[in-house]
Amino acid sequence: MLFEKMKKYTPAVENSKRESQKPLTCMIFFFASQMSQNVEETRETIVEVPNEMVYNKGRTHRLDALLAEVQKHADQNPYVTRFEAIPVEMAPPGRPRGTTREEMHDTLLLASFKNKWAWEQWIQTSEWQAFMKKTENENVFRRIPHVRCANSLKGLRNPLEVLRA
Repeated sequence: MLFEKMKKYTPAVENSKRESQKPLTCMIFFFASQMSQNVEETRETIVEVPNEMVYNKGRTHRLDALLAEVQKHADQNPYVTRFEAIPVEMAPPGRPRGTTREEMHDTLLLASFKNKWAWEQWIQTSEWQAFMKKTENENVFRRIPHVRCANSLKGLRNPLEVLRA
């Protein structure tokens, strides 16, 4: 009986419990599709004077539009403590002629969670699942996203260096 109890409690089990309670930061790198068909006309609303709206037309890559949708849910989700999409210049051959860096770029998504369990809960949410399904169905990226997680940003090292290796 005592042997059975000792078998269940091992330092490895205790360490994994401690690790699962630490905050978790994930870097997700999206290699955006270079197809100009993924750049769509958008309308941004800008309020300049109270009760008066001014519309500014722009062009946005479909991946950015989908990330903006899921970000609204991340901002309200108790599992997510940070959700920040950072535009990154595309690797060669680069973006197509006639597009700007704002319209077409790769994206580094930094997302932080309370712990590993919170990450697992977030990726199962209907919003994240819908985002992943739409991005795959609409071919908005060149390669599958690169995901790397650690207990801190420092633990991720230099994410861009890792991707280029």
